[in-house]
Amino acid sequence: MSERKNSEKTVKQDNRACFNTSKRYPLIQAIQKECQKLFTHYNLKKLSGKTILITGASGFIGYYTVVALLFLNDIHRYKMKLLLSVRNYDKARTIYAAILDREDIQLIVQDLGRDFTSIEGTIDFIIHLANTSEVSALRKLGHSEVFSAIKGVESLLKLAEEKKTEAFLYLSSVTVYGEDDGQEEITEGQYFPHNWLKENASYVNIKRMSESLLKLSSLHSSVRTVILRPGFVYGFNPFPDERIYAKALLQASLGKNIELQSSGYLYRDSIYVIDLVMAMLCALQFGESGEAYNVSSGVISLREYVDNIVKSTKVNCTYETEKSNGTDTSKNTGADSCVEKKIYLKKYSTKKIEKLGYMAHFTHEGAIKSALAIGKT
Repeated sequence: MSERKNSEKTVKQDNRACFNTSKRYPLIQAIQKECQKLFTHYNLKKLSGKTILITGASGFIGYYTVVALLFLNDIHRYKMKLLLSVRNYDKARTIYAAILDREDIQLIVQDLGRDFTSIEGTIDFIIHLANTSEVSALRKLGHSEVFSAIKGVESLLKLAEEKKTEAFLYLSSVTVYGEDDGQEEITEGQYFPHNWLKENASYVNIKRMSESLLKLSSLHSSVRTVILRPGFVYGFNPFPDERIYAKALLQASLGKNIELQSSGYLYRDSIYVIDLVMAMLCALQFGESGEAYNVSSGVISLREYVDNIVKSTKVNCTYETEKSNGTDTSKNTGADSCVEKKIYLKKYSTKKIEKLGYMAHFTHEGAIKSALAIGKT
């Protein structure tokens, strides 16, 4: 423990070698400026004075969540204490170097599959974001990563019970619904067949099993367990991200042209990361125990997404025009490879979460402008 404290004291010195602190503040301020547009629409006072454990705090969604909550502390004097659970301490202190000396932040180094019950002190809310989201990572790490993810949920539920936590929010995914090619609006109670031998089957299974654990917990525990199912989450990611959606924003932010190795006719029901953060905070406060909520702002194709980037910048985009019979034959490699993938056109109903007072603020066009504004920093 003393060794870790000493490491924290030297963060600013170490940071000069690996990260430019002066450049991190504009990024944080840019994200908070975009978050500020939404805070006036929501009542978040139930979070005031609370201690919140956030797992996966060094990830894309985790970072935006932390920055948004710190804004509430700074501007609205919420006096929240944020416990940031991360796997890699060196990575986390690099990411949060500009703000790590704050009294309202505490880093906790914790592997996903380890026992979380050793965390000391009060925990009023848990936001569980830690998970392996890339199919390629699951392929590399194998079954041990699947077991770790499930064990992590189990351990966190036990921690929540011991700490008499008010609410536990789990970030799931719309992938739990399976493979329906129709264009109907999908509600939280619908499920469709899934090919369990596909590469993404382990990822879907992690989400489904985790949801089951939260549902079972809600039947006998006083802890309110809430599940959020977002569509594809996009936004400016300040950390390495090989997905084409993230790379396109980064290229445009750097003033570089975009090369899309597909026709761009891959459709996804998507949600801007800042809207997702607001949905999480809303569901954390008002979501019903054992219930799941869809979060999305509508379907957008990759081509429309990139065209909106082009319209908002001075960059150009070139497309691979191989498209036939409803199939997008992309040559991309990596997470967004869509070789011989059918056009994906689903819409997920958000009527249920809207009853909690949530409404997506950003249109896709507005979200892309917002992401580019952040990227310019």
